[in-house]
Amino acid sequence: NSTYTAQYVGGITGYWTNNGASVRGAIGNDYNFAEVTNNAAIPSDGNSCTGGIAGGGKGGWADIAGAVTNYGAITAKGDCVGGITGEGGDSAMGTNQVKTNRGAIRGRNNVGGIVGHLTGSSSNTSTNYRNYANVTGTGDYVGGIVGLFENGTSRTITTSVNEGAISGASYVGGLIGKAYCTIGTSMSNSGTVTGSGNYVGGVAGYAQRAVNSGASNSQTVSGTGSSKNYVGGVVGYANSTVAGSNTGDVSAANYDYVGGVAGYAVGEATGSNTAAVTGKNWVGGVVGYAAAGVATTASATASNTGSITGEIGVGGIVGRSDGGIGNGTATGTSAKVKEAGGAESAKIAGKQHVGGIAGLVYAAADLAITSLYNGNMYIRVAGAAGSYGFAGLIGTIAVDSEKTVTLKYASCGAGGATIQNNSSGDATLTAASADDATKTVANIAGGISGVVGAITGAGAVTITNITSTTGVNTYRTGENAYNITITDSAYNVYKGGVGGIVGLSATSGLLTLGDGTDANKVTLATNGVTTSTSVSHVGGLVGFAQNASITEYCSNSATVSGGTCVGGIVGTLRNGSVTNASNSGDVSGALGTGGVVGYIAAASEGNTSVVSI
Repeated sequence: NSTYTAQYVGGITGYWTNNGASVRGAIGNDYNFAEVTNNAAIPSDGNSCTGGIAGGGKGGWADIAGAVTNYGAITAKGDCVGGITGEGGDSAMGTNQVKTNRGAIRGRNNVGGIVGHLTGSSSNTSTNYRNYANVTGTGDYVGGIVGLFENGTSRTITTSVNEGAISGASYVGGLIGKAYCTIGTSMSNSGTVTGSGNYVGGVAGYAQRAVNSGASNSQTVSGTGSSKNYVGGVVGYANSTVAGSNTGDVSAANYDYVGGVAGYAVGEATGSNTAAVTGKNWVGGVVGYAAAGVATTASATASNTGSITGEIGVGGIVGRSDGGIGNGTATGTSAKVKEAGGAESAKIAGKQHVGGIAGLVYAAADLAITSLYNGNMYIRVAGAAGSYGFAGLIGTIAVDSEKTVTLKYASCGAGGATIQNNSSGDATLTAASADDATKTVANIAGGISGVVGAITGAGAVTITNITSTTGVNTYRTGENAYNITITDSAYNVYKGGVGGIVGLSATSGLLTLGDGTDANKVTLATNGVTTSTSVSHVGGLVGFAQNASITEYCSNSATVSGGTCVGGIVGTLRNGSVTNASNSGDVSGALGTGGVVGYIAAASEGNTSVVSI
């Protein structure tokens, strides 16, 4: 065992380089069994490099070419600490021979099980790295394989494994803390990952380039800080496209942008999650925030079976999406974007914008949402006064002026549009009382539906090709816990907004259901819409509609019940038209109850609502 006080400390060599010579200088087939400790005070630039085989090395011709293994614990006060080398440049780590670490690693910044800080601009593929020991950084850039993989925009890392527990502050990953390289196939983590700062992920804390589908995590990923961002089962923040699979719980109750696969994705997000995900705002089973959408390219898929818990923007697949969701025309269990859980085993839980697929979809451009399915994931809410947007598929759609969102080929299975809250409606969203398995309550502001809870903004939404057999139930026996209030853009106050397809549409644009053809109709077939008698604006298809066009062949054949303004097709129609839509289900309510429309109103003088049957 060796203790040093030096800038470069290694079990075999402190520093290696070819010094510009053309002769290759290589280290290979070496082993270190000793503990290596570097007690050097941290220099002003932080660069005191420590490694089990080499402290550091640079130069395109100098590399660790052969199979090397470290067994000793490596400890340093400073930066750039690794099981094999603290720092490596260009092709310094070779490409094919296995590099293995089995000793505990501890340092400040740039700490990795294999390399603390890896740089270089070559196009090599780095591969065959193995870490089986704990890696601890008291600062940033900590990874099971590489702490900081810098200047690697043309490089790819593949076929690497971490099994050790990884912990640090920001940029903490099961394999790479911060990666400028592509993360390729067979990249797996099975060690716990804990970060107290931003950017924490099961495979990478931050990924500048693509994360491919071969990236996987199977252990708990935790964000332990307060008011922080970006935690993901595979990657915390993906600056490009992201895929992968996660089976480990993601726990970050005080973090925004939390996801089962990615916390935040700049490019398209795909992949699968089967574990529980907990965050604060913008929390999703696959991705917390998807800037470019989810599974929008042909054959892409996204799926979740784990419980998802947060506050604002909580979805079974995505917390918030600023791009489209899904592709193709598949429905039911064959849908491209889907989630499923047991009746009481899995829930989507939050306070506002909560959906079985998406919490919030924001459209600054025309978007398509298609091929969605919520199999049996209940929606649990703890909404405060003024909160809205709860649905079996999409909590809220917000559309900018002159933009259109098209939703089609979407459905819920049994339980998928059941809206629950626990007895006290508290923020912890713990297990509900026993009767919640069959009876439900929504102690929230409004906008509740089996498909889309609320539509806001100034743009248009078109919904076609949907036949729902689920309906929505917001009632629980023995408790009158409803305080549902809707205020539209004109500051008119409404109470309710519950519908089988859309709960509340308050957009100044046009909501269109169907296109006048039988092939593209929107229908509610069974299970109906059931609320308390204190809830208003309840409809078989739409609860409250401002500026709506419901076309021929759209229909309801299920029971609808509520308080005031209850209709078989629309509860309240405020500017718009219902043309040759039909209802054959029982409708019950108090003041303002109709077989097709419960209450017809004009928003202002000169505007009209027309019903033609």
